[in-house]
Amino acid sequence: MINLLKGEVYKLIKSRAFYVSCLVAVISVIFIHGMLYTASRIQSGEMENGSAGVVVSKEEMQESSVPLLEEITTLDVLQQMYANFTVFFIAVFISIFVVGEYVNGVIKNVVGKGYARWKIFASKYIMSVLATAFLMLLMTVVAVIIGSFVRKGQVAGGAAFAEILKYVGIQLLICIAYCGVVVTISELCRSMGAGIAVNFAIATFSVVIVIAFDHLVQLILPQSDFKVSSYWLVSLMSECPIKDMGVDFVLHAVIVSVVWIIITAGTGIFHFKKADVK
Repeated sequence: MINLLKGEVYKLIKSRAFYVSCLVAVISVIFIHGMLYTASRIQSGEMENGSAGVVVSKEEMQESSVPLLEEITTLDVLQQMYANFTVFFIAVFISIFVVGEYVNGVIKNVVGKGYARWKIFASKYIMSVLATAFLMLLMTVVAVIIGSFVRKGQVAGGAAFAEILKYVGIQLLICIAYCGVVVTISELCRSMGAGIAVNFAIATFSVVIVIAFDHLVQLILPQSDFKVSSYWLVSLMSECPIKDMGVDFVLHAVIVSVVWIIITAGTGIFHFKKADVK
């Protein structure tokens, strides 16, 4: 198992997709702050409305005397990143990282060396999770650093550091569980085009689909409080509160994430053991 993990570390270090994903994550954080900076300049009259494609409504310009860049905290930026961007980073990068070995024949050579199949899949699963965690933490650190500078040096952009730790901790766990979903789907597809397409489609449309199921449940059982979206990881990322996060939500998110990790890891191991490697 140790040798397999060392091999996965080597492959991750050599992976261009990993470095591109890290770069895109950093650029996304910078882009969001750039948009906020432009909006603040427009709000103060230093730039023309519509500059760089940014439009500030008259209501927003009249109602708020605080520059938008200072009004929106680092937690707000992180919420946008985790709720809207991270699923796509994970979907594309993990699909390439997992399926790439089937495309170039590396996985066939690894299986031929006699390693237990569950260990091969487990090592890939673990390294994918670690890569995802690194990507998310990099994005978070960059957001906190930029937020501290652009918001007049306020610690963590004016947000309580404990709240950032709590929010990022829960989102990180949910992202890790979602990474397991992408790893398993990539293993089931074993095709670069199909893996990326299916995972990207899930990241794009799954929230809409589970909301439709929520409405269906309400039609069938009007008195029921059950929501399918409460048990889907992408929905949890979007619904995760940035402030006053209750114990109930934390426990729910932890349990749902752990269950998804068990389901995806178990499914992936079972399929990898049974399916032929070509």
